[in-house]
Amino acid sequence: MYADVTEIPLREVLEKYASISKEEQEKDGFKCLCPLHNDSTPSFKVYEKENTFYCFGCSKAGGPVDLVRMLLKLGSNDEATAVLEKEYDIDQDAIPTVEELCNRKGLSVRVVTEMLRMGRCKKWCANAIFRQSSRATGK
Repeated sequence: MYADVTEIPLREVLEKYASISKEEQEKDGFKCLCPLHNDSTPSFKVYEKENTFYCFGCSKAGGPVDLVRMLLKLGSNDEATAVLEKEYDIDQDAIPTVEELCNRKGLSVRVVTEMLRMGRCKKWCANAIFRQSSRATGK
């Protein structure tokens, strides 16, 4: 279903590990009560196109892996990644290459490589490059 944990929609993660309360639709996503703190008005904003979130109440932010780490109180993103890979039956060895990710996102490999070199690459690309190099070196 999903090739990588970063592709799992935040809405799905919220529905599976928490709940969506007092949802308010917005043009770029939705807001709801934050599952990370005691919230009385919707302050948890999900940006659906980017598959990221930000809470205006507790200032927590991230993507699906970060949310699972915070909700389940896990020690690292690697633990959260493992939970999501198991839950969604994502094969670690089937993680797409940087080229495949760039093609899916409509980005130039050359531009992304340059952004990475400059420290401006998104987490999904950095994670993919790390995993790809880990597989190549066997670490």
